[in-house]
Amino acid sequence: MSFENQCGSCENFYDVKGYNDEYPFSGGKYDKGHCSWYRSYYYPDDSCNHYRKRNSSSPSNCYITTIVCNRLGNDDNCDVLNTLRDFRGNVLQKDKKYEKILFEYDTVGPIISNNLMKEDISIIDKIYNSFLRPIVGLIKLHQYDNAIKRYTNMTRSLEEYYGIDYDLEIDKDYDYKKGGHGHKVLKKDF
Repeated sequence: MSFENQCGSCENFYDVKGYNDEYPFSGGKYDKGHCSWYRSYYYPDDSCNHYRKRNSSSPSNCYITTIVCNRLGNDDNCDVLNTLRDFRGNVLQKDKKYEKILFEYDTVGPIISNNLMKEDISIIDKIYNSFLRPIVGLIKLHQYDNAIKRYTNMTRSLEEYYGIDYDLEIDKDYDYKKGGHGHKVLKKDF
């Protein structure tokens, strides 16, 4: 099913079991997917006013941490997700010096996220315990530079693991104040 103009075809929506054009039925209902805009779960045949058509060749536009936490059974407002969202909004998006890290995440995050949705749970657990929990610990200690270094190390490790190679040339219209969501927001978009 295409879910034309509905959540199932929106760039903000992904099936929590892995992106699939044919959403499986569960007792007569579609399985819910996660909306990165509202940070909640919806059926693919739902709709809202934040719909943005997904490019059929593009991967999921979701935060890596959301997929990892979801796959491990953590809810959407768990400590790890809330701490990282707060850090993004109150530290990274407030300073242009973090534009590169936000742009990089928005560039490679969707590719990594798409791969993580298909990954064995042991890899997901390793990412959570080796990277995400320590990063959150550093943030809580206000060791922001160390948290960013560890995050960068995680991103580089995942890029290498999945064979991702890209050219990091920041779009001149990139809006870092709205960056870090797994999709690029340009200044002219708002």
